[in-house]
Amino acid sequence: MERNASFSGSIPANYEKHLGPFLFEPYALHVASLLQDKKYPAILEIACGTGRVTAHLSKDVKHDSLTATDLNADMREVDQPPVPAPTIKWELADAMQLPFAAHSFDLVVCQFGIMFLPDKLKGLQEAYRVLKPGGKLLFSTWDKLEHNPAIQEGRKIIESYFGENPPGFYNIPFLMHHEDE
Repeated sequence: MERNASFSGSIPANYEKHLGPFLFEPYALHVASLLQDKKYPAILEIACGTGRVTAHLSKDVKHDSLTATDLNADMREVDQPPVPAPTIKWELADAMQLPFAAHSFDLVVCQFGIMFLPDKLKGLQEAYRVLKPGGKLLFSTWDKLEHNPAIQEGRKIIESYFGENPPGFYNIPFLMHHEDE
């Protein structure tokens, strides 16, 4: 894995400070708004990152428990306003090997995380494994880079610093845009 793809060191703080408000907050609000229709007693969030979706799930979606997981400890250790909710349990977990019993959750949420899984099918199978019968899986991915003008312009600037050899990691978020996938 590329060093910059590990979401460690200074990357999580920069991710939260510069990308969080601009790229992820509007979608976090949208995800939570889609779930305000009923109560989900047990919620699992996969790839919670710095906790943007977690914060909105905890205050806007009726639940009894919320488990927020991420593979990268540094993402949760970013200096940010705490998410105040006694119902949240923070855990390190690999989305492809979730440490939960089958049929444990009424809702599984993953905002912009599935496209980073080395084996997307295995990750989705794990999400379905931990869902209770009749449970709901809600995830989001980015569309093609061409359909994200602000990101495309920012990428041009970033790539200008790398010349002919930009990091391949910057392609990953935009590779899962086919609906049939």
